[in-house]
Amino acid sequence: MGFPEDTSSARVNRWEVGINKTSLEHAEQLAEVLRVPFPALVARDDRLAAVITGFTMLSKARQEEVWELIEQSLGADRAEEVHERLGKATPKAKAKKKAKDGRF
Repeated sequence: MGFPEDTSSARVNRWEVGINKTSLEHAEQLAEVLRVPFPALVARDDRLAAVITGFTMLSKARQEEVWELIEQSLGADRAEEVHERLGKATPKAKAKKKAKDGRF
């Protein structure tokens, strides 16, 4: 990761207890060394970190199946909200925008 071995343990400990902050670059390198996706490293709880890590281990086809299950579990409106929060336009959102703008 680029840290001297004799200081790396102390640095990580200071990050863990909140004494020091790390840069985004160092955090990404740490995730790589730990072999976890960066979003899992910064997840606020262990369950979310596990879901993120597990999801990235799936094939793309299986990820699509899991996402469809999540959308079904959320319901149409909440699934749409997820897409909106992420700035992703879904067919429903595109149609809604066209109707709002008076275009068909």
